[in-house]
Amino acid sequence: MAYRKMAFVAGGGRYGSGALKFFLKTPEWKAVICDENEKCEASHLVRTSTKLSGVNDVLGMTQPRLIIGDAVETLTQLLLQGIVPDVVVPCVPFHFAAKVLTSYLTHKTLCVQPLVQPLKEAFEESQLQGIEYRIDDRHALAVASKMPFNLRCAAGCNQPQICPVTKKELRKPMYDVIADLLKLTKVKFTKVLRSHLLSSNVGGFSGEELKRSLDFTAMDKPRTLALATSCSCHAVINAFRIED
Repeated sequence: MAYRKMAFVAGGGRYGSGALKFFLKTPEWKAVICDENEKCEASHLVRTSTKLSGVNDVLGMTQPRLIIGDAVETLTQLLLQGIVPDVVVPCVPFHFAAKVLTSYLTHKTLCVQPLVQPLKEAFEESQLQGIEYRIDDRHALAVASKMPFNLRCAAGCNQPQICPVTKKELRKPMYDVIADLLKLTKVKFTKVLRSHLLSSNVGGFSGEELKRSLDFTAMDKPRTLALATSCSCHAVINAFRIED
């Protein structure tokens, strides 16, 4: 049997269902979708739904499967047991990778705390042009976009060189902008997970890149770090302090 890549879709609502429909039409992929609601929109697209009881629930699957439970904890458990999706597709209203990092390191008995000051200083120093951003002090979370916050992206946008909404040229991709910005944070470890478009409506980042970053952090124990997820146009960033 030919190898099939595995996708982990976090969230079974409208966007998660759209991602699952893409994977259902693409034979080289098998997909796990995770949602706490067993009757979520995506539940109508799968034959099997179950709570995660072990890695065999994922390893042995041949059809798309809905895992009923918290997506952060589910992916954390899979990663801890060596099951690494080829792609992670976040369809939840928070920075999924950062939540997984916090969960993973907590399982490794490390204490993870938000650290907002390096983010604020980096954004102030960088003086970004043509980019809007907001910072949530409490969660040490920054959201940045080349799209003004009062506008919405075009449906099915494939991130062309000229934005179909603003008509502006997108010269430097956001993931490169954020990589440069994170150098100004003065934290010990930084990582930008680049979100790749799989179709015009589906994007995700490498599960292997996430796992390597988590393991490096758990082993090296940098006292401060910043993690971002970014496509060509938008980014979300968290900064942390790590303590034993």
